Amino acid sequence: MYSRVRMFFIFVTDNNSILTKNTMCFTEPGPVAPCPDKVFVCHPVRLTSPALPFQGGVDVQQDGNVVCVRYKGESVRINQSYFSKLFQLYRLSSTDDPGSEKFLPRVWCLLRRYQVMFGTAQYEGSGLQGALPVNVFQALHRIFGVTSECFASPLNCYFKQYCSAFPDTDGYFGSRG
Repeated sequence: MYSRVRMFFIFVTDNNSILTKNTMCFTEPGPVAPCPDKVFVCHPVRLTSPALPFQGGVDVQQDGNVVCVRYKGESVRINQSYFSKLFQLYRLSSTDDPGSEKFLPRVWCLLRRYQVMFGTAQYEGSGLQGALPVNVFQALHRIFGVTSECFASPLNCYFKQYCSAFPDTDGYFGSRG
């Protein structure tokens, strides 16, 4: 009988300890000291795969907060804030194109690939693109020192380093494979 009571006490104590630590992780300010800066070098996958052929004739037109990227009579629409995000990611990750001459063709390939995957009808493929709220990513970075995502895309990534489904097109925008 004594061993059952002792095991129950240990279980309750451990359970309370885990619950307390879990609750503390999501309170402000974080109870755990931030992780020291760690640098893990992770090279983009594009360094190991052949470059996409250069495609001329891609143009862009802005209408309010919507950017329309066109190529050979086809177009893909994207919100201006996402287009700006793609440009920032491209400038950070694409070392082979310092003048950004290949930016529009590479954006076209990326957007067209995701459009084909998600579909063009309303709500078609909407369940395929999920992300955590920004405050969760901030807590992961602050408490645990997380600096990379395992499942993301250039459109929904929080960190500048992430892994994505299409490394051949996403590598120019920071994907690590």
